[in-house]
Amino acid sequence: MKKSLQIAELEICETEDQSRTVLHKTLNAHYRSLHGALEESEWVFFNGCRLQDEDRWAVIELGFGLGTNLHTLLHKRDNRAISYIGLDHQPIPSEIVEQLYPTTSLMYEILSSLLSQIENGEQIATWSQPNIHIELWAIDIHQAQLPSQWANAFFHDPFGPTTNPNAWTSDVFKMIHASLKPTGILSTYGAAGHARRAMVEAGLWTASKKGFGRKREMTVACSEPSRLSHGELITKYAPQQSS
Repeated sequence: MKKSLQIAELEICETEDQSRTVLHKTLNAHYRSLHGALEESEWVFFNGCRLQDEDRWAVIELGFGLGTNLHTLLHKRDNRAISYIGLDHQPIPSEIVEQLYPTTSLMYEILSSLLSQIENGEQIATWSQPNIHIELWAIDIHQAQLPSQWANAFFHDPFGPTTNPNAWTSDVFKMIHASLKPTGILSTYGAAGHARRAMVEAGLWTASKKGFGRKREMTVACSEPSRLSHGELITKYAPQQSS
């Protein structure tokens, strides 16, 4: 794990839907869209992975960040069972959580617990209650041993290819593909051609979907192209049959 992220490197920002995100001042990158952090989370990841179709949710996320996508899952779960693994090689400091969530909220309880465990030296922090199991892995994706064919949704939410190019390679997408159930869906805000080609090289079909806010498009991907009917299948990028 890299050196701990310092609170001085972060700046709280309010987004257009009145939810909050953070500017990573060192990287000059926001964790979520300024056009609406919670609305972007629901549009790109929850809807992108078609989780409303699933009775039980097994979700892996690359780029845990502020826990916004986890917040969306908890808000939308409607008594569904959730198993969740979030990866972040440099988690936010626990002292910033009270600026993001009310101290009486479930998200405050969860984040405070997970981040305190990480700051006390754990690489994998856990929080559970009946029908909800959450893990935060303070591990680089390249060193992670993800469960095989486990997830029905993968939230690919790292910083963009310019800021974090190592998260957008075919090797990473091969790891993601291996972690997904055959009908599991990867969703990401990214739409760059080289990223889509890397997904295809990893054995995934890709589809273009309307992006959030002013962003023209985003990407969803799956081994089974029929699962991508909520987007426009990109047939010029076709995985090899052996994949």
